[in-house]
Amino acid sequence: MTKAGRPLQRPGARGTHPGLAALGLVAALALGSAAHADAPGWALPVAGHGYAVWVPAGDANAPVVVALGGSWDRPEWLCEMLDRAARGRVHLLCVRGRLRPERPPDGPRWSPPPAEAAAKEVRAALEAARAAGLGDVPLVLAGFSRGAGIAAALSASRYALGVAALVLVEGGHGARVAPGLPTAWGCGTRGCARATAKRCRTARGPCIAEADLRVGHSYNPPWEVQGDRLLTWVLTTLNQGDNATSPRDAPEPEPK
Repeated sequence: MTKAGRPLQRPGARGTHPGLAALGLVAALALGSAAHADAPGWALPVAGHGYAVWVPAGDANAPVVVALGGSWDRPEWLCEMLDRAARGRVHLLCVRGRLRPERPPDGPRWSPPPAEAAAKEVRAALEAARAAGLGDVPLVLAGFSRGAGIAAALSASRYALGVAALVLVEGGHGARVAPGLPTAWGCGTRGCARATAKRCRTARGPCIAEADLRVGHSYNPPWEVQGDRLLTWVLTTLNQGDNATSPRDAPEPEPK
């Protein structure tokens, strides 16, 4: 697959995600640089929307996960943690959203726009990824916090995105999800865990709800452990189709 775009900014100039910095991890990755040649992440130009963070998978036929962050977020942060969870099994495309008017010392922050505008950005980002070599692969929408609610809304047929599955983290549990759509919920708070367990009990499609109270309302480490389980379930569900676990048989999550 063609690697299009520009390498992301080297870490240090704009700071790191607070939770990642505490562990000495970088939030802005630099694929292709001599100093960090094995790190993932390309800033892929997206017409009308600046850029998205693009992390190709090892397998060209792997699904693509398009991810929307929360308020005051950055696509670099989100794609780093998703990449840790995915371990190269999916293509990752983290969209930027709208620039926040506030400018903290460590650089700009972004928030997901309303669903109509978000759908336009997702389409534009997918077009850019396809121009970079992405094939006709299943689309998984993912989101954190507000981005999870927007991702759930975008599963509606009127947006015609052809969503194959959802991964919703710490949000979206009050939103409508397209009937029958495989949905993986990830929680770090008790309220989210209770709400998503209830959603899975009444879902009309494959559903799983995971909870890890060590994470809280974030995707800070060790969220990638939960993320690994969510993505593994999604990939298994897409491969098995109707043979996936019935949502009514899914166990209620055990908060850790």
